[in-house]
Amino acid sequence: MVRLDDLVRYIDGFLSVLIKEYDDEVAHIGLFECQKGIIKAKNAFKNAKTFGEKHHFQSCLNNITSRRTMIKEIIKKGGGLNMHFNYVQDRVRWADSESAFKSRLTTGVISNLEHKDPKFFLKDAKIIFIRKIQNILKKEKSVKVNVVFSGEFEIMKGDNLLKEFKYFTTANCPIYTNTKINEWFDEKVIKPILIDLEEFQERDSGWALKKVENLVVNISKYSPLRVSSYIQLPPQIAKKHACINVKNYDQACFAWAVTSALHPAKNHQQMVSSYPHYSSILKLKGIHFPMTERQIPNFEKQNNVSINLYILKKLKSNLITLPTYLTNNKKDQHVNLLLIKDNYDGDHVENNTNNPVKPQHHIPAAVGYYFKCSYDDSLSFYRSYRGDNCMKWFADEMLQLAEDIAPVFWCPYDIDMTSTEEAEFKKSSHCHICEQPFAPGDKKVRDHIHYLATNNFRGSSHEGCNINYQDSHVVSIVFHNLSGYDAHFVITDIATRIKGDIDLLPITKEKYISFTKHIEEYPIQFRFIDSFRFMASSLDKLASYLEEFPNLKIQFWELSEEQLNLLTKKGVMPYDYIDSFERFEETCLPPIELFYNKLDDKPCPHRLYLRAQEIWSKFNCRNLGQYVDLYMKTDIMLLADVFERFRNSCHKTYGLDPAHYYTLPGFTWDAMLKYTKQELDLLTDIDMFMFVESGIRGGLSQVCTKRRAHANNKYIENYDSSKPTNYLMYFDVNNQYEWAMSQFLPYGGFEWDNTNIDVISIPDDAPFGYILEVDLEYPEVLHDSHKDLPFCSEHINPKTNLPPKTSKELTKLMATLNSKIKYVIHYRTLKQALDQGLILKKIHRVLKFKQAPWLKSYIELNTELRKESKNEFEKNLFKLMNNGVFVYSGKIYNGKQIVKVITKLASRTNSCGASAVRECTVRNINKELLNKLETKLDKFKNTPNKMDSYINEVSDKIESNECKIAVLNKKVEQYDGTQKNNALRIDEEDNKDNLNHKTHQ
Repeated sequence: MVRLDDLVRYIDGFLSVLIKEYDDEVAHIGLFECQKGIIKAKNAFKNAKTFGEKHHFQSCLNNITSRRTMIKEIIKKGGGLNMHFNYVQDRVRWADSESAFKSRLTTGVISNLEHKDPKFFLKDAKIIFIRKIQNILKKEKSVKVNVVFSGEFEIMKGDNLLKEFKYFTTANCPIYTNTKINEWFDEKVIKPILIDLEEFQERDSGWALKKVENLVVNISKYSPLRVSSYIQLPPQIAKKHACINVKNYDQACFAWAVTSALHPAKNHQQMVSSYPHYSSILKLKGIHFPMTERQIPNFEKQNNVSINLYILKKLKSNLITLPTYLTNNKKDQHVNLLLIKDNYDGDHVENNTNNPVKPQHHIPAAVGYYFKCSYDDSLSFYRSYRGDNCMKWFADEMLQLAEDIAPVFWCPYDIDMTSTEEAEFKKSSHCHICEQPFAPGDKKVRDHIHYLATNNFRGSSHEGCNINYQDSHVVSIVFHNLSGYDAHFVITDIATRIKGDIDLLPITKEKYISFTKHIEEYPIQFRFIDSFRFMASSLDKLASYLEEFPNLKIQFWELSEEQLNLLTKKGVMPYDYIDSFERFEETCLPPIELFYNKLDDKPCPHRLYLRAQEIWSKFNCRNLGQYVDLYMKTDIMLLADVFERFRNSCHKTYGLDPAHYYTLPGFTWDAMLKYTKQELDLLTDIDMFMFVESGIRGGLSQVCTKRRAHANNKYIENYDSSKPTNYLMYFDVNNQYEWAMSQFLPYGGFEWDNTNIDVISIPDDAPFGYILEVDLEYPEVLHDSHKDLPFCSEHINPKTNLPPKTSKELTKLMATLNSKIKYVIHYRTLKQALDQGLILKKIHRVLKFKQAPWLKSYIELNTELRKESKNEFEKNLFKLMNNGVFVYSGKIYNGKQIVKVITKLASRTNSCGASAVRECTVRNINKELLNKLETKLDKFKNTPNKMDSYINEVSDKIESNECKIAVLNKKVEQYDGTQKNNALRIDEEDNKDNLNHKTHQ
């Protein structure tokens, strides 16, 4: 791949020089390099084979075009960009760019010459955009437009500052001659881009926008669909008897179709005479026939009806249905319309062009697995296979494994005890399963491991505990990053080659947390789980935490210490280079350039390539196939050592095996319940559930006063004594999650209580706690002292500074000085607000509950274990065990999807014809996506309301000083993972007044 990104940064070097000091020679050399880069990008685009490559080269072309525009502007002005920008054309500039698609009218690049804030850049870009579109609409009646915002982002990774270009694309939306382009740009461009930018920086914590690059505007031809008169249904559609086609001979086919849906006729459904005239029942103000697609929203609004419009396309010899207009808001009166035409010859979905875009198609080339027996390691083994049918081989191996394992479950061993164990049994006073003492009259029995022939006594137990302590017939198969990629290679063959159902635990229709294959002939289930959902780091990083590699050493027992050390780190693979099975026969390692990772758009580091060469040499690899086999086996054995170490640590500490769980939050929640022995009441009352959920708000997203603050600090060089002294203070607040989870938390006894309560008098550690719905007045006298960070944050529309009127409105959690109406708040947070001067006007509802610091002992356990950890692996583990409790308790379970894999379409009722089916996708196998018909309230929902209140709205209430904040700038080692950072500017002369307003965030 051509390294155009490096060329862009090379040209940036010329710009940096020119901005500081204009040099005519440098300017013209930079311009020449831009011209060379544009030619290079165009050639690279023409030779690209995949859509991803084409998109990459098109983006590079746009970035180079922007830089050419900037250099031209500098040459024109004869100086740097450090000048006043009084006109829009001085701040942004349009330049035509070569289009990648033939249907485009034009592609333009609006280059940023001055702006640092994307909002102001987009505001200026809108002015140029409107002019351009207005000129085009003089010739075209309508166009479709989408834009791509480009910015340079940076992030600190260790000691390295990484920079990358990121792109944010809007939907392709039509513009007509009567469109209000100003409003269109605000709604279709500015709003979605600013939302995407903010969500990206919040989601991928650490990335920061360094530079606004450009806005690429793609303007395409657009011919809106028109609906006029009667056309006979195509035979393929007519024979299904699923469409009503009214025989009208005017231009109002659309209106007649809607009328037939709203007023269905029992007989002669195709006749106009069977229906009232459309003009008598439909509102048609401003609607002109023949109907066009752009009039549909107006029609929907007038008639309180929603419309979906579909078209037919020819796929080989069949007609397929595709949506062309989908309503934004489905109403009670909803109509699905099919737009047909009189001839579909030559109308094919496949458009063969001279330069087709070929998507990357990956096929599995090799597969390996390590079978680990926890009871007898001599039964553990590694197997692998390389070839085009490797996944079929893997499915057959699973079936063989089931056959080999089944006798263990079918033929359990009798108990085998030593005399010492028999004596221990007689003396035992506690059940080893429930850990409770044996009461008088309890029957004490011997519990044993059924899979071992000898020494299989586990301990004494209650008879009931022993009966319920069932052996699991589930064999866990561990993939690293199963959810991200590998699942698709596995699921097809195991679904079709092995008899038995598959249970899916989906994230979406495309991604799964886990899936379980039932083996019809044997009492075995194979459960595929994702180790990344327990340890969210790369395998290379996880392996670096380990000091020993027992499984790796067993499989490579014949190796020298030097050879073994080469395998304790993850290797590198030229994935994109291996594009055929013939590559495996090559007798030398490809050059480093061919190890370029197109998926991540990154070259192979030189040190890793040198290690790959050393591995090739030390292990006497005769061809690339042997190198691949070694790479795969090393990866699998490293994963085995990492996950086994994780299992052993968890089982030793908590007495539970994570191999029987799907995610770390689920595991740590059970570990917490086991350790604390706390019984929790579930919120099954839907009103209580929704009430508590409405009080969970999250973190603030606002700059409270200024975007930029300057310090006039008397301890630094540029101090100006003529100006007021002020400082910038940075707060690094550690241990917020752990602190909040150690407080008094709800655990049961939920009931609606009398609203006549005195909140102030309720102690923080009272046996009963309260969540209230209240009206609060924010007195104006407090506004000045509270303005930096007001109490009681709320979700509001940042444009209107008001709560949202509809669910579709953009909202952000912001701290405002507004009075609050029906505000749901925890009583301790309310006490703090009232103590600082807010006025309680009314209490609408009160939810009462029992509370105690029941989670504190578990949090302290993990905190102490982390302090005592001797390696990074365990330090990271115990930190995640605490954080996972908060994650699990705060999950939202509404709207979960059911995804099923079916290998036969037995009937319409059990597959895509089911009434709850939202979407049916047919690939190699049939995947069925069902709407969730009911919500199961089986998670303890009330805890996060309390913890969210502490973490995001209330400070840790340290009483050591008047401000109630910690004055020591010291990071405590065991708490260094969970932190919130805030920066404030402190004015020295106002400091005394500010101290009186206690810091609360």
